[in-house]
Amino acid sequence: MKSITEDYKGFLSEIDYSHMVTIEPLPDKRMTLDNVKQSLREVEFKLNKFFLKRTWSKWKLLDRFFFIGFYEGKGLMRHHHLLLYSPKIYSHQYCSVKNFLYNHWTDRQPINVTEIYDSVGMTRYSSKEMTIHNDNFYLINLVILLLNLI
Repeated sequence: MKSITEDYKGFLSEIDYSHMVTIEPLPDKRMTLDNVKQSLREVEFKLNKFFLKRTWSKWKLLDRFFFIGFYEGKGLMRHHHLLLYSPKIYSHQYCSVKNFLYNHWTDRQPINVTEIYDSVGMTRYSSKEMTIHNDNFYLINLVILLLNLI
């Protein structure tokens, strides 16, 4: 019988992510989890506003950009792995999503953005510390995800 953790990991592995963002640990610019989530909401909003049509907020989750985040480490070494889902069709395709992320992540801990070629492997890597007793994963728009599943 599969555990709840394995079910979560299986569900998260079914999504085809486009980029992985690592928020590096930097003690003098340390962000709380709430700060990280708020910053991601802002960047996610800007991504959707720039790359999608203005009716994007009414679209299904898989038709717009969204982040799923995992944190690992403790204290000053805590860092975050974020998986970004990018919809298949969006405008401004001449603009790099990677560069957009770098340009809109300011005055915060430094980030590293990489394109994902193995979404299942990257999900496995990002969720490696996820256990039934350590719920280290978070969704920026959890309500939207749940409404799309119903």
